[in-house]
Amino acid sequence: MKKAGRLRLDGVMAALFLLLMAGRHTGNAAHEWLGVGLACLVAWHVWLNRHWFSTLFRGGYPASRMLRLVVNGLLFPAFLCALFSVLPISRTVFSFLGLEGGMFSRTLHVFSAHWAFLLAALHAGLYVRRVMPSGKVSFSPFARRGSGFVCAAFALYGVHAFPERDMEYVLTMRSAFMAWGGEDGACLLLMDYGAMFFLFAWAAWMCSRPGREGARHAAAALPAANGEALRETYGKRHGRTFVNKECAMKGMMRMLALAAVMGLCGHASAAEDAGQKVRVLFADGEAVVRLEDHPACRDFAAMLPLTVTFEDFNGTEKIAYLPEKLDTEKSPAGCDPSEGSFTYYAPWGNLAVFYRDFRPSSGLVPLGRVESGMEHFAGLEDGASVRMERMD
Repeated sequence: MKKAGRLRLDGVMAALFLLLMAGRHTGNAAHEWLGVGLACLVAWHVWLNRHWFSTLFRGGYPASRMLRLVVNGLLFPAFLCALFSVLPISRTVFSFLGLEGGMFSRTLHVFSAHWAFLLAALHAGLYVRRVMPSGKVSFSPFARRGSGFVCAAFALYGVHAFPERDMEYVLTMRSAFMAWGGEDGACLLLMDYGAMFFLFAWAAWMCSRPGREGARHAAAALPAANGEALRETYGKRHGRTFVNKECAMKGMMRMLALAAVMGLCGHASAAEDAGQKVRVLFADGEAVVRLEDHPACRDFAAMLPLTVTFEDFNGTEKIAYLPEKLDTEKSPAGCDPSEGSFTYYAPWGNLAVFYRDFRPSSGLVPLGRVESGMEHFAGLEDGASVRMERMD
């Protein structure tokens, strides 16, 4: 396939990645079929580039080539994990398998899908020059500066979107759902994830520049004959890059700077109540609930200590009304409750503790899980008062 065709294929895959991040807007059925389509395109992409595997044991491994190997080596298992973790939670494409996956399967799928998304962005940035049409296009200095400013601004917006989308939680398997508010439109979500994709792709492209620049500078520094020979060798050997120590250090500093910025943004968005445990006191015992990490959980934790009255609902859950509604903006807007799910039903403003499995429900915000003492919730009689307090 020619470069133009490969570029279109990569563009379609990037678009599908973005649409898959908007699964709440596309609906479950479309989300699963888009995933199948992406898997087919990825398989086609791997087949078109199958010669890469035959070059693994040829030539040396300078910094730039090692970086590509690491990114590709992580991307492959992340994508496979995202693909296979969907099997037990599928409700459309693979529902015929009859597998039943719980919260762990969903958490694993969200975790691996987000890692595959970011690693795909790094992969795109590292290889973008190989699929771009050959030939140089001249731009005026003003156009070059303007495009650089636009790229930097969009990348900075990606830095802002990273903590806004609670990426720290999904990338560390601490959340089974993506951050989402009731007024969070599809366009804003796609722009946020598009900016994060561009941020990582642009960072990878910038980190790979020292290798190319080092080779050009080395060729320019040599006498004409030797420089021409070096340029010819550099053009023929795609698997090797001539990098001096200074250029390699620049690439490492760029990557470390990006990691530091993302780490600081993630930690700045972390809640003080991350992983907060709640003790629930009954007349005949106690239970322990571990909260998740999103705004609704933090709002609930701020209400404690609290005494509420529970009643049975639908032979499936125990519900209790809170003194005031929780802030559910930027929190998951629904979940698939199972036994032990500790949730909040936003339309009514009540807690809902499930002692039986239930169907996926919109408006049911997951707050956490009952780690112990579930039998006390299941045996509660209507009108029973329960005290909840934080655990140190």
